[in-house]
Amino acid sequence: MTTRTGHPGGPAGSARPRPALAVPVAENGFGTPGGRGIARAADSTLTVRAEEATGPVTRAASGGLYALRDNSVPADSLLLPLRMHSVTQPAPRVGRRPNGQPPGGDALVTAPKADRTGAAVIIRMPDIYPDFPYRWVSWSDWLGRVDLQVRDRLAATAVSNIEGWELWNEPDWTWDTSAAGPFNDGWTRTFRRVRELDPVTPIVGPSTTHYRRDYIRHRWKPAGPGLVRRAGRRRPPGPARPPAGPRAMPVPGPRGPRGPRGRRAWRGSPGWG
Repeated sequence: MTTRTGHPGGPAGSARPRPALAVPVAENGFGTPGGRGIARAADSTLTVRAEEATGPVTRAASGGLYALRDNSVPADSLLLPLRMHSVTQPAPRVGRRPNGQPPGGDALVTAPKADRTGAAVIIRMPDIYPDFPYRWVSWSDWLGRVDLQVRDRLAATAVSNIEGWELWNEPDWTWDTSAAGPFNDGWTRTFRRVRELDPVTPIVGPSTTHYRRDYIRHRWKPAGPGLVRRAGRRRPPGPARPPAGPRAMPVPGPRGPRGPRGRRAWRGSPGWG
């Protein structure tokens, strides 16, 4: 396999050879316990020859999680070559203190930079809190913070690249069920609160740490059709930019492989939720 640079529809960059890598393979064929349906090879060593080209680049993805500090950092010149598709940024009035650092990355402050460099912005709403895992206060506190964020966004009329509200982050371990009740009920309640003020911006979820069919299927149940909005698409500016693809993954739903009307569930951080 050869490492290349470039983007779909554009020329591939130069190949960068890598040495062959021998990887021990477990009996189930995956290298991890629990795999089924995979025939066991006589030779339990898989050799990967990274110096051998397998073909041109056909898919690429580029984005960021908390990638932007403010409207000046990082420099646009560093971000433009990345051709970022979208970035997930902390909530307006951000309180999150990653590793004890000062809060930063407010979605509305960084949105102009994202726009200049071709990216849409996902607002991660619970990052209005300073702690992670999030420390639940009360429903009145949370809904008040939801109202503040949505009103701030609606007042920012110059911002046009907000692609979605992410209602919570990794709820399968950060949601305080004992204090706040079941997450699915809370997600629906938060969804409806956002929709009271903002009937347009897509809602992003369920944002679990990994694929959770139970969380995903709930998105189509409690409030009937229209509960979940599909994350939208956006074409980055400039004639050389490739069309932006969907930012959501298709999942099984109650009425077909993608659920009602082809809706999709959001996968947030790369390799997660």
